[in-house]
Amino acid sequence: SEFTAVSLDELLENCRKRFTGNERGIRITVPEHTGLRVPGNAESLQTVFDNLLENDLRYARSYVRVTIAEEKQGLHLTFENDGDPIEPKVLDRLFEKFNKSTDGNFGLGLFIAKKIVLFHKGEIWADNFEDGVRFHVVLRQNSPRLEPGGRTARELP
Repeated sequence: SEFTAVSLDELLENCRKRFTGNERGIRITVPEHTGLRVPGNAESLQTVFDNLLENDLRYARSYVRVTIAEEKQGLHLTFENDGDPIEPKVLDRLFEKFNKSTDGNFGLGLFIAKKIVLFHKGEIWADNFEDGVRFHVVLRQNSPRLEPGGRTARELP
């Protein structure tokens, strides 16, 4: 996969446009104009964000909110919804292949998201909070993956 400087603004705006107007009227908010970029494959990262947002929409009552925080280990994206908490036994297996709830599709979306995030040397997990569920993705701003021509992601503009 070719790694380039990927605009998080663009990927998240694509998600917002794709899922706004969902049949349940769930409100979707994403950060705007952050200017933040990560080294990666844009198409693959779009798949991650789409899968997480689609999953959030399936269980949300009224909103899905995406936030980004700059942290020492990288950019921390949080996909939050106000749905019911995930049972602890399910939470432990959430990113496994073919693990799905009764409302799920094939049980592959979160598995694929995890594989892509790990390929980008990032981290992904989910947890419950007082008012719902959060999915977390940490993407490194510096990646050891090589660009075509031997450039490392650290050398990206």
